[in-house]
Formats: sequence, structure tokens, C-alpha cells
Amino acid sequence: MLVEARHVAFVKCVIEASEGLACMFAERGGELLLVAPRSREKELDRLVSDLRDELCATGSACLVNGGSR
Repeated sequence: MLVEARHVAFVKCVIEASEGLACMFAERGGELLLVAPRSREKELDRLVSDLRDELCATGSACLVNGGSR
């Protein structure tokens, strides 16, 4: 997912507060990779959708054990 660089810390806090829902990796700026187990795919999709709405983010989540969506 892609967010403005100033929102990376906020997204990290949301992910960490989600009790094991996903892990977040960031290489530069606001380019984020979120990974989660398939069993939590729908939860992660909802969270990404909510973050997109709130932060005007773009992109989608990538899932472990099955590639990307």
C-alpha cells in the first residue's frame, strides 16, 4: 500500500495495535508491505480499506503463503 510518508508511523501504530493481524515492512517513503496469514485475510482487507478511506492511501495488501493480491 502507498501512503504519504508522514502517515507511516500512524499505520505502524494501527498495525501493532491489531494484535498480530499483520506485519508491516517499509523500504522508503510511504511504500508499505503488509503481510498476514491467510486466515486473517478478510480482517486485513477491512483494515486496509479503512486506512485507504482515512488516509487517501492507494494499493492493496500482500498475503503470505500465497503471493499477492
